[in-house]
Amino acid sequence: MDIKILLEEELESFQYYIDEGLFDYDSEKDMTLGYVETTADEVIEKIKKWDFSPLDNLIRHYTRITLLRELVGQPLNAKEEELAKDLHNTVEVVQQLWQCIRREYTYQESKVHMKAFKEGKTTAKQLVVIDKEDV
Repeated sequence: MDIKILLEEELESFQYYIDEGLFDYDSEKDMTLGYVETTADEVIEKIKKWDFSPLDNLIRHYTRITLLRELVGQPLNAKEEELAKDLHNTVEVVQQLWQCIRREYTYQESKVHMKAFKEGKTTAKQLVVIDKEDV
């Protein structure tokens, strides 16, 4: 998925929680934070100015490492690795089918191309000159 789309989804999710008042009250400090009716970007700007505790830094490191792993495509566990592999394979198949369309392959030619692709090969249409009598 495109990183810009992920960012947009994350901002929308954060904004939903802000609008629902889930970040408006800090029960540990028994105080209202006043984030209702603010935008996600305004809350992020306020958070940037906070002094973080060592426990907060644990969360910060976890978040940064997780994000960087996602950006470089490094799966976090075996299940995610399998999903990433399946997605990669699906993308490759779609790209190969698109090549078949661009090359104006027939259905049968596309089947030959996909079989060749599975075997680590490719295909090409060739224009062959033949005698008129052979046609």
